[in-house]
Amino acid sequence: MAVLALLARLSLLSYGLYVLILALLASELLARFSLDRIECLRDVRVDRAKIGDQVVVSTIIKNNKPIPVPWMLAEDALPRRLPVSGETTRLLVLGPYGDARLHYSITMAHRGYHQIGPVVLESGDLFGFVRKFRAARKAHYITVQPDTVPILRYDVASRRPIGDIKVRRLLHDDPSRLAGVREYQRGDPLNRIHWKATARTGALHSKVYEHTTLAGAMIAMDFHGPSFEGDEDRQFIRSEMAVKVAASLAAYLVSLRQQVGFISNGLDAAERAKREEGLLDARSRREARNFAASRKGADRLRPVEVAARKGHDQAMAVLDALARLELSDGCPFEQMLLDEHTRLPRDLTLLVVVPRMNPLLYQVLARVRFSGFSIMVFLVDNAEQAHGARGALAAQGIGFMHVARLDDLQHVAHSGI
Repeated sequence: MAVLALLARLSLLSYGLYVLILALLASELLARFSLDRIECLRDVRVDRAKIGDQVVVSTIIKNNKPIPVPWMLAEDALPRRLPVSGETTRLLVLGPYGDARLHYSITMAHRGYHQIGPVVLESGDLFGFVRKFRAARKAHYITVQPDTVPILRYDVASRRPIGDIKVRRLLHDDPSRLAGVREYQRGDPLNRIHWKATARTGALHSKVYEHTTLAGAMIAMDFHGPSFEGDEDRQFIRSEMAVKVAASLAAYLVSLRQQVGFISNGLDAAERAKREEGLLDARSRREARNFAASRKGADRLRPVEVAARKGHDQAMAVLDALARLELSDGCPFEQMLLDEHTRLPRDLTLLVVVPRMNPLLYQVLARVRFSGFSIMVFLVDNAEQAHGARGALAAQGIGFMHVARLDDLQHVAHSGI
């Protein structure tokens, strides 16, 4: 066209064509380099929060090159179901070495391992013919532990399998349990001397303690996605309720200075985040596929577990595991319990938190009970199965409680067998 315009001496047309060609070339160059040397910096002051806290986020997008960016759409990727106020998406024009900012706040409405970012960038040419996309790799994670319900009543006379138990093996003396007083024997430590009895009798007497241990419990929770029937909102409500039941039991056991552990067939969100970062770091499609396949197999075979211990740090470890837990489509709960119970300590009560019962689960629980475990089942928000489950489990010597509302946990001691 330009040659024809010159031959026909149409200088204005040829000039216009030259301008158009130059504009297209300039737009192509701008589009090609528009997202080069773009830096995203995020300012978040916390990595842990409580439910209800507001977290302020400020994200800076910087153009570290002398070429301007005529337009750029920047959006910070945020988790669902969290209320956000402020500017999370913005159309920008960045000059040479210019910058812009996204500023907003997030309300931590529920527990989770919440991912803030990465920033998704879109830019292109002036005419919209060419578009480029890029996701900044860096994301920020905030851990929000679940709420707990205080368990108010602890009935030591009930046969419910939570609480202090005497053991046949004399593991150690429990200084919180005074069994009696006897005359002093050589070698008794000074902290065992009963000074009141000594003053009353005029002869040294020592305290005698019971040989007991705080056995505690292992909390096993079903977090298999298909176990939570209903639509997405219903699944979310019931799964969050199950997490709060497990968290409340863990906090209660720690308050009694007992051991507590946790095991589940759910997915650890921190592991998922590592997998996604690994995919971004892959140098080829084959490497990305191989990495994804290896991580997928690991997620399906390995349960989320916190070994049983005592103390405040243990409570934090269990609550952190519950905060990061996500529904999984991997191993069914019955299979996990069957595979893992043989290596769990039998002096721990098994507290089973499930959203539903089925014939296979009854069989597995009976087998685990026969192997020597004390078991208590907490059925979460499933009134249809509650009545039948109570009788079937009682026949196997297994405790049962239906948690229709979280407030039901306040009197859990009266629901055991």
